[in-house]
Amino acid sequence: MNKRRSAFTLVEILVVLAIIAILAALLFPAFSRARESSKQVNCASNLQQIGVAVQMYRKDEGRYPDTLVDIMAQDAKVADAGTAGDYKLGSTATGYLKGGQDILICPDDDTLPPDMGARSTYGSLSKNTPSSALATPVAPGATNDLSQFTWNYWGYRRDGFAYASPGDVAAQNAGTCDTTGTIPNPCANFVDPAQPYNQASNPIKYSMSNRFAPASTIITHCIYHRLPTANNINFPGDLYAVPADGTNAKDIVLFNDGSAKAIDVSTWNPASPANSLWQKQSP
Repeated sequence: MNKRRSAFTLVEILVVLAIIAILAALLFPAFSRARESSKQVNCASNLQQIGVAVQMYRKDEGRYPDTLVDIMAQDAKVADAGTAGDYKLGSTATGYLKGGQDILICPDDDTLPPDMGARSTYGSLSKNTPSSALATPVAPGATNDLSQFTWNYWGYRRDGFAYASPGDVAAQNAGTCDTTGTIPNPCANFVDPAQPYNQASNPIKYSMSNRFAPASTIITHCIYHRLPTANNINFPGDLYAVPADGTNAKDIVLFNDGSAKAIDVSTWNPASPANSLWQKQSP
């Protein structure tokens, strides 16, 4: 009796491979979305801890911290402006921010290599705020740390980066416009912070420099979720500056009421004053 050897034919193998490829194409985007959703939850948790520390500082000091450094612990490493390397805060630290320095890095923030020293996704770790000129969007892979511009002390520009100093804000009033070409209508009205705060009419009220800043004020925000959520951008700073499709780009935004929310910031369009919600601080 002859026994025939059973085997898959080439056609059968190709059919199986085609089915596997189709299933992979369907499932991988779902896995990617689930992974990004988990990272957003992690980032929001980091920001909420920062929010708690900010409110504790505000309660005890009567003002808001002007940088992340103001709320960090004694063993926290911060950037040593003017010299190479980092240093620990020691006795100058307030310790309001609990949980260690790892909560200062978003899971999506892999812009810089780990040997760049003390840094944070959510704001500069130096008391010396860098020049806002560095906020001009740069090519992917460049070492400019865009996170240093996300901490709000003097308010936000129309493109979502923070003003670096009161003089930076006042320049908008004086007609000294942004020359980088990244901000439409760069000389839009923005009241000089030297003027008294007025809750009804002064746009600087949405600023951590105002100890009466309303609950809707943005403390800081994470720009590193833009790449996995936007339709087509190459770098977080490209959102408003490069002709690309930034639709659906999300930031995790920390508000002064302690909430941290995923916001589609592509709709906060600097080209339209009615939608320039960085300055209006409206969710």
